[in-house]
Amino acid sequence: MTEQLPVKFQEHLQLQNVGINVTNIGFSSLTMESDKFICVREKVNDTAFVIIIDMADPTNPIKRPITVDSAIMNPISKVIALKAGKTLQIFNIELRSGMKAYTVAEDCIFWKWASVNTIGVVTETSVYHWIMEGDSQPDKMFDRHQSLLGCQIINYHTDESWHWLLVHGIKAQEGRVVGRMQLYSVERKVSQPIEGHAAAFTQFKLEANKKTSTLFSFAVRGPQGGKLYIVEVGTPPDNEGFQKKVIDVQFPPEAPNDFPVAMQTSAKHGVIFLVTKYGYVHMFDIESGTLICMNRISAETMFVTAPYEPTSGIIAVNRKGQVLSVSMDEEIVVSYIQNTLGNAELAYKMAARCNLPGADQLFLAQNYDAPDIANIAISNQLFEEAFSIYKKFEVATSAIQVLIDHIKNLDRAYEFAERCNDPSVWSLLANAQIRQGLVKEAIDSFIKADDPTSYLEVVNVATQNNNWEDLVRYLQMARKKARETFVETELAFAYAKTNRLAELEEFISAPNHAQIQTVGDRCFEQGMHEAAKILYNNISYYAKLAVTLCHLGNYQGAIECT
Repeated sequence: MTEQLPVKFQEHLQLQNVGINVTNIGFSSLTMESDKFICVREKVNDTAFVIIIDMADPTNPIKRPITVDSAIMNPISKVIALKAGKTLQIFNIELRSGMKAYTVAEDCIFWKWASVNTIGVVTETSVYHWIMEGDSQPDKMFDRHQSLLGCQIINYHTDESWHWLLVHGIKAQEGRVVGRMQLYSVERKVSQPIEGHAAAFTQFKLEANKKTSTLFSFAVRGPQGGKLYIVEVGTPPDNEGFQKKVIDVQFPPEAPNDFPVAMQTSAKHGVIFLVTKYGYVHMFDIESGTLICMNRISAETMFVTAPYEPTSGIIAVNRKGQVLSVSMDEEIVVSYIQNTLGNAELAYKMAARCNLPGADQLFLAQNYDAPDIANIAISNQLFEEAFSIYKKFEVATSAIQVLIDHIKNLDRAYEFAERCNDPSVWSLLANAQIRQGLVKEAIDSFIKADDPTSYLEVVNVATQNNNWEDLVRYLQMARKKARETFVETELAFAYAKTNRLAELEEFISAPNHAQIQTVGDRCFEQGMHEAAKILYNNISYYAKLAVTLCHLGNYQGAIECT
């Protein structure tokens, strides 16, 4: 029996069943900018129409008599961009009103919604961005590279930050279809020509990094075979760089002319979906480049794709008008990677990264307990996975230690401590916070932990940072737990520093272990004469009391002390 593949397939619609003629199902007449809408241009007798299929209500297409060369729906709203000759228009369908229009100097040969409010416009020589709002004209971003000369432009991409832009074309050469790309850096204003058939940007966070990395993946099939490249563009400061991956892409022997036609990535699952002309879908792990599975889902060419948001998968249309989606099967992917691929590390990493079932059984079945599993994860720098294990098995102190020592994120550690509300967890967090000089936060945590054991370090750091109010709170807690001379001496001095003279007087009048004279001398040296007076008077140190009274202008009192 063949093991079930870790992908789900779903047919959403047959376009022919909602009145779309098969002759209009192709790259030149059908567009799909997102999983929300499909837009088709057709001609009946001498009348041209634009048909809009709302995927939330696919059996009731909107059909309008419009003569245009191209129509693309906004990714999220009922706004349509129309191109007729050199005239570009943006039209709000629900309001039945034009939003803006512009006549370009040279023909727009390809355009695409690069985001919910910006259209990428590609001409024979340049690339522009046209913002939907306001009355702005298209803004030139860069000139096309000569390597794209003679290419049919088939796609345009930007990364999430808009720092990287990509134009993608294909052309026939020496009996095969070759892919040409131009990768442009907005910051450096330089272009790089790349040979490739399909590409995508994605955001991916490596274990060791605080910030996400921008990864650029592209696939090509050349005379020597197919390759998938995964590289980082623009490493953020303080991030470790992503190690470039180069992976062989296998094509079936019965498909010698097959090549990549589309690529989408799932940031949620950390996978790449690579679609080929002959209907094969390859699913790769983006971090390691491992091929998880490959399967043919369509006998017809899938000529347009988009991200499928409900499952973080991919949606596509093939030449016969079948609209289908492919998604990772979260229920079985971990066991598939473990049992079929024999890759325990990837299985566990996938489970922990995506919060999928199967990781704990994967290791427990091999007689590991939770600390063993977590230690294996830590030794492989799988810190998020180790944290997830400890959290799942309720080893809270070890879980927060991973957040503190390995992931190095005290904000997350605080959130975790709040959820646990365990004294031992608060204590570990407090010690980490005090080491970072976060005095108020550390004292809050120490008080929640009811833990006075680090009083020497707390007093030292709080004194250096002049956090006297917070120190009073800490020492009041510590005094209840440990009647140490040092603690009570520092509490008396902290009362003086915060000018809590009534509390100071009450404190030293009751039984205590404070070194009153020492505190008095420190107050005197720092000019806190009112506090020094109270302290010296308490121990009848009249000589020093007299001097203190003189500083306070109480000369009669000073005389009476002698």
